[in-house]
Amino acid sequence: MIEANWEQELFDRVYNEVLDNLNEKKETNKIQMEDVENLLRDLYIREDNNQTGRGLFKATELEAEIAAHQAFLYLWKKETGD
Repeated sequence: MIEANWEQELFDRVYNEVLDNLNEKKETNKIQMEDVENLLRDLYIREDNNQTGRGLFKATELEAEIAAHQAFLYLWKKETGD
């Protein structure tokens, strides 16, 4: 049986994994704010490079990655007063 809400479950899983990864890197000083800004910029470029189509699964993964980077960057800037 195919789960009717697979798209939301995929989004949530990828979003949480990316957010956890970014938080871990931040806590261990393995990433700087500028790195996250660059990663987000690259994700936007990847999102626009969709000439052949990527399908719903990959589009959902990319959407979750972008959302996680945006949220992480927003909270980090808020925390530092930027």
